[in-house]
Amino acid sequence: RGSNMSRFVALVRRELGVYFYSPIAYVILTGMLFVTGFMFFFGNVKPSNDMRIPFQFDQTLYLLVWIVIFICPWVTARLLAEEKHTGTLETLMTAPVSELQVVLAKFLSAMVFIAYLLLPTLAYVGLIYSHADIDLGAIVTGYCGVLLAAGWIVSIGMFISSLCRNQMTAGILTLLASMGLFLIAIIPSLMPEELWVKEFLEAVNLVRYTEDFLRGVVDSRQLVVGFSVMLFFLYQTVVALGSRRWR
Repeated sequence: RGSNMSRFVALVRRELGVYFYSPIAYVILTGMLFVTGFMFFFGNVKPSNDMRIPFQFDQTLYLLVWIVIFICPWVTARLLAEEKHTGTLETLMTAPVSELQVVLAKFLSAMVFIAYLLLPTLAYVGLIYSHADIDLGAIVTGYCGVLLAAGWIVSIGMFISSLCRNQMTAGILTLLASMGLFLIAIIPSLMPEELWVKEFLEAVNLVRYTEDFLRGVVDSRQLVVGFSVMLFFLYQTVVALGSRRWR
């Protein structure tokens, strides 16, 4: 058991090294902070006599969700597609590690990287906290919602990456899939009330669940749906890698 854990930790460190020992992480971080800083200043910061109390931070969190939508596809694109393209995946799969360990290590490293990108945005919370009342509980649940949205896209992106040999193709397909999640939130409003498809789309509307988190509302059903989506696509990725091993 200890040997399995040490191999898993080594896999996670290997994946994190790809992110943090390359300029990609710092380019993405710089661009994200520029966009969020610009939007935060012009969209939220107001004169003190016009400051809402408690201050509503959900607009910034919603912006972070959209940034995650555009970042995660390119974070996950290389996870498996690029390794297949360069031939390193075959070497990795001949090592004494299971498909499950590989998938979980790549998923965990991608989520740690996303959390690292979100960490500097906590400075906005500190800035507002020093000038206005703020609901810290709602902010904590809001960041959990952002990470939950990231988990959906990362798990979907990993599955798509396991089916592709080109990371550009994997990135574009994942971006289209993540944008599709948000289109699901728009389509039901354009449908007649009696249409059964509308009820189905509203039931699988993951965006609505994320918005509830951003407002500080947590429902156990939302957690079940969110983690079910992640587990489903992670399992499909494990199956895809397993089928490749036996070819």
